[in-house]
Amino acid sequence: MPYHKFVFDKDKRKFLGEFEGMNKSEEQEGFDSWNISNLSILSRRIHLEIINSYNFNSILDFGCGKGALTHLLKK
Repeated sequence: MPYHKFVFDKDKRKFLGEFEGMNKSEEQEGFDSWNISNLSILSRRIHLEIINSYNFNSILDFGCGKGALTHLLKK
């Protein structure tokens, strides 16, 4: 998967953590680093159904990554 080159150098066995570069490259190279935007994943669909059944004034999303799910909550 293309995201590995931004996260971990396998040859040097070293964590890179170049997440800003990864996010920019996603748009340019057309990949979804951790399949975040794929709403067909059952757990995401279940989370959305549960959240949609409530009326929140605000939500805090810890560890939101790029905010793909958080963006849907905003809607």
